[in-house]
Amino acid sequence: MSGDAPDVLMLSLMVAVPLRIAELGPLPPKIRFWRMRTWAAASVDDVTSRGDILMYRHPKARGDTAQVFNNLARGLAALACCPGGVCFAGMHWCLDEHSMGRAGTHWETTTRPSREVKRRRR
Repeated sequence: MSGDAPDVLMLSLMVAVPLRIAELGPLPPKIRFWRMRTWAAASVDDVTSRGDILMYRHPKARGDTAQVFNNLARGLAALACCPGGVCFAGMHWCLDEHSMGRAGTHWETTTRPSREVKRRRR
């Protein structure tokens, strides 16, 4: 069962992150920026302190898994709105136009560093 957890997590994030990005889209810029900062801060706090719940369920932690997952998805959505997007566990989310989909709905598997990372290394 624990071997399936990463697959289920990634499949769930493939759906949840674009939905969270779509929540940010219609907001006025100031409110969007405030929401992105709030989501990012909550994600950092929750995932760093209780992220193991996503991989190894605890019988007394009812509802905690969903809370940590939602904060992870919100944090990734907030980072996807930054220039260059975000890579997490081999997946990439961003707002740039891609051949596979509209802005905010694209994800792709990354096997090598993005152009942005390569530029910084030079």
